[in-house]
Amino acid sequence: MFYRLLNLVRQITNYCHLHKLNAKKIKYLLALANMQGLGKTNLRNLLNLFDNDPEAIFNASDKELLKQYRIGKTLLQRIKFTSKEIDLFEQKLILLEDKGINVLPCFSPDYPQRLLRCNDYPPFIYRKGNTNLNPQYSLAIVGTRNATELGKLHCKKIIEAIAPYKPLIVSGMALGIDGTAHKEALSYKLDTVAILGHGLNFIYPNQHKDLAKKILAKNGSLISEYDIDQGPEKGFFAERNRLIAGMVDAVIVVEAAIKGGAHITAELAIGYHRDVFAIPGRPEDIYSQGCNKLIKENKANLIESGEDIADLLGWSMPNQKKAIQRSLLPDLNHEQALIYEQLLQKGTAIHIDELSYKTNLLPAKLSGILTEMEILGIVRSLPGKHFEYV
Repeated sequence: MFYRLLNLVRQITNYCHLHKLNAKKIKYLLALANMQGLGKTNLRNLLNLFDNDPEAIFNASDKELLKQYRIGKTLLQRIKFTSKEIDLFEQKLILLEDKGINVLPCFSPDYPQRLLRCNDYPPFIYRKGNTNLNPQYSLAIVGTRNATELGKLHCKKIIEAIAPYKPLIVSGMALGIDGTAHKEALSYKLDTVAILGHGLNFIYPNQHKDLAKKILAKNGSLISEYDIDQGPEKGFFAERNRLIAGMVDAVIVVEAAIKGGAHITAELAIGYHRDVFAIPGRPEDIYSQGCNKLIKENKANLIESGEDIADLLGWSMPNQKKAIQRSLLPDLNHEQALIYEQLLQKGTAIHIDELSYKTNLLPAKLSGILTEMEILGIVRSLPGKHFEYV
C-alpha cells in the first residue's frame, strides 16, 4: 500500500512538473507568435530547429542564432526586443486560464496528433473545453449552409449509424449541415468539436450561441488558431477548413455546391491523404452537384448510409478491438506489457514524455524498449516522438 501511494505521488509530481514546464514553453511560444513578420510557416521552421523548445530560441546567443541557425539580423533584433516583453505573455496565459481557454502547442501530447501529419499544421491552437482530440475514431461532417430537410435527415441517419463506434465529430459550426452535425452528435452523446474561423471571444454565426454553450456543457470543445480577440473575417473560414480536414480520419460531405467551404474541405482532405465520402443527389439540385462532382472525379467514395463509412474505414466496435489487442499481453514481457497497456488506455498516439511518467521508465530505457516493440510490429512511431499501438 505504501509503495502504491509513493508511486502515485511520484506520478502526480511528474505530471505537475511537466505541466509547469509546458506552461513556461507556451509563454515563449506566444511571444514568438506575436512577433512581427514571423508568420506560422517560419514559426514552425524555427521550432523544428530548436527541437520544439521556444525558450531555447530566446536563450541562444547572437552568434548561435546568426551562424549556427542562420537567422537573419532583422529577426534577431525582433527576438531580442521581444525577450524584454516575456512577462506580458505570462499575464496573457493567466487571462486565458480565467476564461477557461487553454493553449495547446504542437509539442503537447494533447495537441491533435493527426494534424501533425499535415505540413501546414498550426504551431498551436486555442481550446475551450477538454475533449480528447486524439480519439480512436474521428470524422468531419461538412456541407452547405443552405441545407435541405433531406440533407439534415441524411446527417442524422449517418450519426445514428456510427454512434456505437463513439467517433469524435468535427465540423465548423456554420449554419446548415455543420450545425446539424454538432446537434446530432450531442443527441447521440458523442463528443463534438467546432473549429472556428475567429477568436474564442466571439461566436459566429450569432444564431449558434446556444449551440456553442451546449457543446461545452456536453464535454465538447471550441477550437481556433486565431487570437481570442480576433473577429471573423472571410479568409479565415477557408483557412480553418484545413484544421477540420487535418484533425480527422475522413471527411463526409452531405450537401455541397461545386464551389464553397465544404468542397474546399474535401479537397484539403484529399491532399492530406484522408478518406472522403459523399452522398449523391439529383444532378439538377445545386447542393448535390458538389457531391456528385467529387464522386464522378473519383475523389470521394459514394455512400448511402453510416454503415458504409464504418465498413470502408474498417472500424470495429471499441470493446471488440480492445479485447483482441489485450490478448497480445501474455506474449509481452513486463515492461512491454506496461507500455502497451498505456497505449491501449490512451486509445491514440502518445508522446514519449507522457509515456515515461505513466510507466515510470526513464526516457533512455523507454526509447530502447519502444524500438524493440516497433521491430516486433507491436507499436508504430509517429512524427514528434509520438507512438501508437498497431
